[in-house]
Amino acid sequence: MAPRPHIVALGWDPGPTSCGYAIVSSDGPHRRPVLLLGGTVAVADIGQPFAELAAFAAKAPLGAPLMVGIEVPSGLHPRAGADMANLFARSKQLMATARVAGLISRRAEELQLRRLEITATSVRRAFCGKSNADDARIKRACEMYVEGLGRSNAHVRDAIACAVVTLWNPKAVQA
Repeated sequence: MAPRPHIVALGWDPGPTSCGYAIVSSDGPHRRPVLLLGGTVAVADIGQPFAELAAFAAKAPLGAPLMVGIEVPSGLHPRAGADMANLFARSKQLMATARVAGLISRRAEELQLRRLEITATSVRRAFCGKSNADDARIKRACEMYVEGLGRSNAHVRDAIACAVVTLWNPKAVQA
């Protein structure tokens, strides 16, 4: 197998009011991805992580691909016994999150970055082996797969998982 080139990915976990993001780098198929930067930003500040990605890209080897992974809502799955008020509130939250994911995708397209839009269940299945993995399982997977992981919240860990899955699937990324 030929060595995989150096790749930098920006993973996003959008929410209605704030987004988790993580910039992860890998330079080979047998190397653990390295977390370069992670955090949360308000929706109004989604340009800031793209600027950070550009700064890391300037330090990466020439021609290193830059990719953006965006976790998108996978739909409304009501729980048994859910009342209409809860369903309405959940659907409003999903619509707001989908709007934010669209803003992030549009920004990536404007910057001519390759991107992968992937559902939360697909990220969890690829990263943890279970589509319904809970936050504790995602945290353990982050600790196992990613170097440089410090303290982080669930939003950031979901963004890390999205970035790593994007690194693992470079051919699935849209130009």
